[in-house]
Amino acid sequence: MKSLFVLMKQQKSISEKYTQLKLQLLLFKLNLHAMLKSSTNTTVGAVAITQEELFDTPLIPAHVYDKLPKLLMKGCELMSPDTRERDVFFTSSLALISGSLPNYYVHYDDHKVHMNLFTMVVAPPASGKGVVSLAGAYIKGIEAHLLEEYNAMVKLKEVESPVEGDEGNVNNSKRRKLKLPRKRHVIPANSSAASFMGILNENGGIGTIYETEADTLAQSFKQDWGNFSDLLRKSFHHESTSSSRKTDDAHLVIERPQVSVLLAGTPQQVGSMGLANPENGLQSRFIFYYFDSLPFFKMLKGRKDDSRDVVFAELSNEMLDIYLQLHYNEEGAQFVLTDPQWAFFSNWYKFKMETVSRKYNGYTSAMVKRTALVTIRIAGILSMLYQSEEGMVNFVDKVHCSWQTLRKSLAIADVYLAHNLVIFSCSAMSAPDVDMHQYLDFYSLLPEGEFDRKDVLEICAAVGFSERTLDRRLEKLRKSGKLYSAKGGTYKKAKK
Repeated sequence: MKSLFVLMKQQKSISEKYTQLKLQLLLFKLNLHAMLKSSTNTTVGAVAITQEELFDTPLIPAHVYDKLPKLLMKGCELMSPDTRERDVFFTSSLALISGSLPNYYVHYDDHKVHMNLFTMVVAPPASGKGVVSLAGAYIKGIEAHLLEEYNAMVKLKEVESPVEGDEGNVNNSKRRKLKLPRKRHVIPANSSAASFMGILNENGGIGTIYETEADTLAQSFKQDWGNFSDLLRKSFHHESTSSSRKTDDAHLVIERPQVSVLLAGTPQQVGSMGLANPENGLQSRFIFYYFDSLPFFKMLKGRKDDSRDVVFAELSNEMLDIYLQLHYNEEGAQFVLTDPQWAFFSNWYKFKMETVSRKYNGYTSAMVKRTALVTIRIAGILSMLYQSEEGMVNFVDKVHCSWQTLRKSLAIADVYLAHNLVIFSCSAMSAPDVDMHQYLDFYSLLPEGEFDRKDVLEICAAVGFSERTLDRRLEKLRKSGKLYSAKGGTYKKAKK
């Protein structure tokens, strides 16, 4: 009996020492963070960051390009390997393909979402953004098809409804204009808000904004008639949007807008569009690919053959084929992950949320959450392209995600998050939030089992909370869903 008592005492002593070591480690980490912050040489906005970091944003890892879907691989192989050129082309291609997969969806956090991406390539003038225009090959065939379809409808309507007294004179300029809905794959960036809604309505709620000069959209946003940034914010999550016009007494409602965006612009244009402000919800919805170029002049050479044009034409036709197959798949195709894949994905972004939030502040939580959604959309795009290599997709009801595709998508999204954080760092709102960091530290040190107020007084002091505010802090964690009241004044961490 005595030996049992001694053993229990020793265990208690070990537990107390472990708690002390844990607290000392936390204090060391906090002190180290303060030292690193004070020793930084350069400050951009409110967060310490070096000029080299701004210049040296990461490339997409080379392994991502191994075993890409053939539709993407063929285009990327035309670009210089391990360069910004290839990354920009790949990133632009993903954005345009994301808007070309109708009737394709995934259930994400109990919401039905499509694969649409918002993307902006950001770099100084004459630094290589022009590659964005080459990615347009993927949607060229779709645009041509929709125009051809519209012209055929017009001809049919003219035959069915000839203008009175105008038989046989097909070139009469006074002919009545036939008001037929015209579907456009690309919505002009300089559209007014009313025009944007009108085109989107005629498209059945689907469209892509594709502009290689972001200033075009920036100028529209500056006008009362052209600012449809709120519509874009809603479109990212497919939220219903509506508008009314007095001129023709029209009331438009688009239940599930599906909009993709691809822009190229300079850092200044990011600011002029309001995307540099983290309080503008558009910033966290965008994938940014940011880079600065060194002053080198490219060695030029004459064109050897038309092989590049031949490849781009093939990409256009293959993308059109996938688009049409999905368009006529009225039941729709669902992108699915297994439970272990969802668990792995969730744990990945739980870790990412904590590490990014600790470096910056609460504004980054929106960025991390939306990057998580972007990851699933990228995985969905890649999986559909892999699926198309196996045969027709017009009768496919489920597209499964492989582990390789999920890991590849996480690696891609990780790079985009790093680029987004460079944009965020340039904001005056990027200063670290010390209070939030304290909450994170406090929560991480709370016991795993049930505990009451007196059990956490020492932890409270270690992270810098005063004893009189402890109840309020615990209650805040409870309201946020991190703790729940177990019984009579005790708490317990919510299950992860």
